[in-house]
Amino acid sequence: MIQLKKLSILMVLFLGLIIPFGASLLAQTGFDPTPDYRISLCDYEQPETTYQNFDLAVDYHFYDDPLESNEGNINRGNGSGNYDFIYSTTDYSYNISSNFNLSISDSSVDYDAYGTGRYNLYITPSNFFAFGGASVDVSDNFSELAGVRVSTGTGYGRFKNVTPLVRSALIDQMLVERGAISANLPEEIVKRMGELIGGMGPETEVETIVDEIVSIIESEMASEENDLGAVETLRIREIIEKGLRPSLCGWEVRGGLSYEILDPQGEERDILLNAAARYARPFTPYSQLVLEADLSSTFEINYAVNGLANYTYRFSENFDADFQYLYYYQQGKLDYFYQQSFTATGEIQLRQNLGMSVSLGLSDSTSFEEMAKEITVGFSFNLILN
Repeated sequence: MIQLKKLSILMVLFLGLIIPFGASLLAQTGFDPTPDYRISLCDYEQPETTYQNFDLAVDYHFYDDPLESNEGNINRGNGSGNYDFIYSTTDYSYNISSNFNLSISDSSVDYDAYGTGRYNLYITPSNFFAFGGASVDVSDNFSELAGVRVSTGTGYGRFKNVTPLVRSALIDQMLVERGAISANLPEEIVKRMGELIGGMGPETEVETIVDEIVSIIESEMASEENDLGAVETLRIREIIEKGLRPSLCGWEVRGGLSYEILDPQGEERDILLNAAARYARPFTPYSQLVLEADLSSTFEINYAVNGLANYTYRFSENFDADFQYLYYYQQGKLDYFYQQSFTATGEIQLRQNLGMSVSLGLSDSTSFEEMAKEITVGFSFNLILN
């Protein structure tokens, strides 16, 4: 049984890491239907950016077997979600991140959730920062209601919302596809348009930004015979106003000390060493890679590991794929607990924020005799669009 457990763990790790990077490799070898961009979508500078994303997915499975004993009946609903918020300025940033999974059936309720909030104070103008924050862990496998920690330390790195530059790249792509311009706009023009879009405030008229962008493009087209037409101008406005999944770019590493206000297994509260890393990058306007790892350890044997890998990829205008791997492991003085899951989801877009999805899920936990495998069909909702 131990050997089978190890093979299951390795299988999930393999799928969770290889599939996202395999999709990325396919994109770089020309499989991606979107054209290559001559600039990195991370080359966007703005003194203040806000990133916010909230995804929610639900599904329900009912099956009434033909046996009078009903031993094969299934009546189960599942829900999962994650929320991220990052506000970043030159001097400071604050970050909120959370995820949850919930499964309800006739015989049980299984749940786990993790949330963290942190404030970074930067040593201007570098990317070094001091931070303070708190985290909460909740699971039906814990003996206590939750695990609660506060932390402080130092780190290096920044994150920024690069969605305005993504919109600018889409404008460039649209003009080339429509034949409005003979070649892609220069790199500095694409970045300048992104800065204009990113600088829009609540009082800014969209028409004003559209007029400025059209003027910039037409100045670049001075050697060509025609100016932009009404259709191209309308398409530019549509791209600026279009609901897009936010694009995040950046990385950070940090380390420090944490204190357990409440231990999830009811053990003694400890002072913990903490180290974490996070990386995010959009390779195309419709892809996003996010990697996270967090390690907390006492000065003895106790430690806990949180990990996340998520990759979204657009195969066509109405078909998106999402690959996600979650891992949690906690080693106590007398026992241990782990939980991991891998999900591959294909989503067909029915409306701007409503999609039908087919999902393959693999999950494993300390309490499982073998890995759980399931295929579900459901609906997903993106509740926040930039």
